[in-house]
Amino acid sequence: MNMIDLLVPLMVTFLSVGFTVAQCPPDVVSFFILNDRTIHVPLTEPLCLQCRFFTNEGNFFTFSDGVWRKGSTVLNDRDFNGNVNLSSTSDTMRMTLEYPDDLVNVGDTITCSSSTAGQQSRITFGNYGELSIIALPICL
Repeated sequence: MNMIDLLVPLMVTFLSVGFTVAQCPPDVVSFFILNDRTIHVPLTEPLCLQCRFFTNEGNFFTFSDGVWRKGSTVLNDRDFNGNVNLSSTSDTMRMTLEYPDDLVNVGDTITCSSSTAGQQSRITFGNYGELSIIALPICL
């Protein structure tokens, strides 16, 4: 794994700072998914996945038929004893998992897709323990 492979997922990771309709809850690790990606996160901590698709012109695709799947199973709001929380806007679909390990294990894949956009992205869950943290010295 090279430096870019390590940094790109970290660059799209951020902590949400506010909560309104169709946003990730505060203080939850969040990912914007724009293409197939393996993420290395602790499955015992809340997680929010946000999925968007691009048009050929590079704009965000507007869609209303977004679907989250684990394998061939369509995930619905409040599935897995209320653990799956789904929301969306005109160009973003979100899934928040209070307890990700109730739904996925290391190696599992979740897919976000839209028939209107004609696109899908696969999110594979990697082993959190295998993520190497690189410390870079900071000169002041």
